[in-house]
Amino acid sequence: MKTLYTDGSCHGNPGPGGWAVVWKDDKGLTQHISGHSPGTTTNNRMELEAAIAALRMVPVGSKAQIITESRYIQQGASDWLTGWKHNRWRNSQKRPIANPDLWKILDLELGKRDIEWKWIRGHNGDELNEYADRLANEEAARVLQFVSPSASPAIMGIN
Repeated sequence: MKTLYTDGSCHGNPGPGGWAVVWKDDKGLTQHISGHSPGTTTNNRMELEAAIAALRMVPVGSKAQIITESRYIQQGASDWLTGWKHNRWRNSQKRPIANPDLWKILDLELGKRDIEWKWIRGHNGDELNEYADRLANEEAARVLQFVSPSASPAIMGIN
């Protein structure tokens, strides 16, 4: 069974963000994919982007474990998703959930695979978790390279 580690990062929250997925291949070599959001985003959106990317790394019909330091992702995917769908993407207070566009994509991808979600505490020394964290932060920082240092926070999309 494949085990994938995910992480999302946001500089400013909201602000520029990045995400990463890390795993060991069949030969034991560490592999990764990562990306970023060029506009204003949130940490939770980047966590969702990482989870979706991880799901897409798992062949349809296969089983995998996804490890995240985000309770939002772990609980959302394991516990809350069924209720949200039943309540037409509303939470227990009958309010629209945050990030429904990404949760719907995650739900679609999740339905094609057998996934076990596991939460771990971030920054606890786990090698692959730390690597995913570093990559996600590097991706978020990459976006900042293209923003002029004299740009105001409003221009950068940061309030």
